[in-house]
Amino acid sequence: MKISVFFFFIFQFIYCQNIEATYSIKEYYTINPNDYDDQMLVNVLKRRESLIKKNTENLLINIICSRNQYYFSAPDKMSSDNRTISNSSIVYNLLRLKQNVLYANGSTFYFNNHHPFVTKLDVKTVKWQIFNETKIINGLECLKAVPLINKDNSYHKLLDGLEVWFSPKINYVGGPTYFANLPGLIITLKTDFVKFQLIDIKETNNKIPDTIEFLNKKNIKTFDESEKYYAEIRNNLLETTRN
Repeated sequence: MKISVFFFFIFQFIYCQNIEATYSIKEYYTINPNDYDDQMLVNVLKRRESLIKKNTENLLINIICSRNQYYFSAPDKMSSDNRTISNSSIVYNLLRLKQNVLYANGSTFYFNNHHPFVTKLDVKTVKWQIFNETKIINGLECLKAVPLINKDNSYHKLLDGLEVWFSPKINYVGGPTYFANLPGLIITLKTDFVKFQLIDIKETNNKIPDTIEFLNKKNIKTFDESEKYYAEIRNNLLETTRN
C-alpha cells in the first residue's frame, strides 16, 4: 500500500462507520534443526511449515472493522490454483484462526465451515502488555504489544508466541486473530509460523453481522468444551485406526 493512501484514509476514518482491512502473509518462519534433539519432532515441524506455505501463498483475509467489533469469513480455498484444500482446517488451526470469526461485546465467536457449533472466547480476560517501543510501518507509527500469558487461562495455548504492532491512529479494532481487543487496528501480527501484515485498507458499506445472525441457531460451546469435543474425535479416530 502506498503511504499517501494510508494518510488519505487516516483523515477519512474520522467519518466512516466501517472499514475493510486486508491482510496477507508476508513472512514464513522456519525452524533451526540444530535447536532440537528429537529428529521426529523436527520432521513434524517441517511438515507443518510446508503445509502452511503450500496452502497460503495467495491467502487474503478481509476483515470488516468498526470501533468496537470486527468480522471476517476466510476462504475455503487457500491454494494458488484455487483448489479446495482437504486439510484447510489443519492449516487454520496452525494459524490459530477459523474461517468465520466475529468479535463483539468483549467476546469472540468462531467456527469453521460445516462445524456443528460455535466456540465462544471471553476475550475480556485477555490483557496486553503495550510497550513504549515504536516502529514506522507503511507510514504509520505503531506500538508493539504482546499478550500477558496466564497459564490458568486455557486460552494461553492460543496466545503463546503472539506479537503484534498496532496503530492507535486508526481507532478501529481488528486483525487476523481472535484477540484484537487493542486500542487501534493491528498492522502486523506474528505467530510461531508466519507474520501477517496489513496490505490494504478502505471504507466499506459492508455490515458486520449481529451475534444472532452469525450464530445462525448453532449451539455455543466454551473453549474448554470445544477442545474436549475435538479431543474425543481424535481419540476415537486413533482407536479406529488401532482396530
